[in-house]
Amino acid sequence: MQVLREVYQYSGDKEGVPRDLIDFMSERAAGNPKYIIETLAALVKEHAFKLVVDNVGDSHGGVHLECVPLERLRAVPAPAKMRATIMQQFDGLGPVLQVRVRVRVRVRVRVRVKVRVWVS
Repeated sequence: MQVLREVYQYSGDKEGVPRDLIDFMSERAAGNPKYIIETLAALVKEHAFKLVVDNVGDSHGGVHLECVPLERLRAVPAPAKMRATIMQQFDGLGPVLQVRVRVRVRVRVRVRVKVRVWVS
C-alpha cells in the first residue's frame, strides 16, 4: 500500500486493491520493498493494471486500480534487475545447495506453475 500511495498516488484503501494483485505481489516480491517497486513498475509498463483517476463522488478525486486476472499478472516477466540480483545470490551458493534449489524450483514449477525467477 505504501508504494502504491507514494509512487503512484493511489488514494484508495486496502479493499480497493484487487486480490489478484495482492496475491501476485506476495508471490513475486515476497515483501522486499525493492522488488515491490520494480515489479509494480514492470506491471504498469506491461499494462497489467491501470491507475485510473476518479473525479466522481468526492471533491478531491482520487486514483483507483483496475487489474487484470492473476494469470495475466504472472505472464509479466520479472524485472531484469530483480532476476540479476537473484541470480547473483544463487551464484554465491555452494554447488550442493545450488542443486537442491534447482530441484526444488523445478518441482515447484511443475506442480504449481509458479514464477520462473530462480532458473532461466
